[in-house]
Amino acid sequence: MSRWNLTLLLAAGGCGATWGFGGEANDVLYTQCAEPKTYYFDGDGDGWGDPDQPGVADACEPDASNFFTATNAKDCDDGDVDVTGLVGSLCPAQLADASGEISYVGKVTGGNEFTYVYGAAPGPVDVRDAEERCAQWGATELIDGVWNSTGGLATFGLGDSALEDLQKSVEANVEGDFVAFVGVEWSGSILDGAWSWTDDSDDARIDSIGWCADEAPLPEDFFPGLNPNDPDHAQIIEDGLEWIRLALITNGETWCLGLPTDASSLDSTSATSTGAELDVAHVMCERLPPNPTDYEVSYVEGADDS
Repeated sequence: MSRWNLTLLLAAGGCGATWGFGGEANDVLYTQCAEPKTYYFDGDGDGWGDPDQPGVADACEPDASNFFTATNAKDCDDGDVDVTGLVGSLCPAQLADASGEISYVGKVTGGNEFTYVYGAAPGPVDVRDAEERCAQWGATELIDGVWNSTGGLATFGLGDSALEDLQKSVEANVEGDFVAFVGVEWSGSILDGAWSWTDDSDDARIDSIGWCADEAPLPEDFFPGLNPNDPDHAQIIEDGLEWIRLALITNGETWCLGLPTDASSLDSTSATSTGAELDVAHVMCERLPPNPTDYEVSYVEGADDS
């Protein structure tokens, strides 16, 4: 004898129930949510869940009384509301140097996200290493598999408050000099070029910060062993322009842009083939923050939930 089935969906308060009628004594009530999610513990309430705690799967709604309210488990520090999971699958503390030593501090400021390193370890790096670390930090694989590689040395436009917020953060957390590469590069030839941001930030911000010396440095200042009037030396400088970046520097009281060695705590100790590697600073990266909802688990409509 053929059997018949009838499914009736009863929706109430965002959740529903499915009755399965088999025509016999095995009728069962299946309880399910219209949009079930896994919620994770969010102790600091910043919208990002603790990766060290298991979530509550297939829940109809968040459990605010027990702090299971986040739809992701990506928080770098669930005890600090200012440190989130905005870096995605890579937290600032994971950017250790080759020896494994870490002294990174992540801060969210001014609508942009920065991470910077200071202190004795891992120590100053040259601009090539700084660029590579920032690129690594900015390459974030989202859950849906889309890569977001917006990381780079920090830039500041006149219309945002990111620089001021960063300065306050550094002044509160760093003792003494702070020297970090930022996204100011030399644009043009060594004879008629100028300093500009690597992105579309307003270049007027460069002058508004001010110069550490009496006037803006020139490309040859990064190559103290070379004579820019010598054609061969000039070509070496020209070839090295892609690695020249200015540093944002403070002595704890005033801020300026200049050569990394303008800070008293950093000195060039040995000559190398390219002066661009002589001048070392710490790393300061920037990337645009993704939205926490980018990390929500998506459900395929019509999937079998029974």
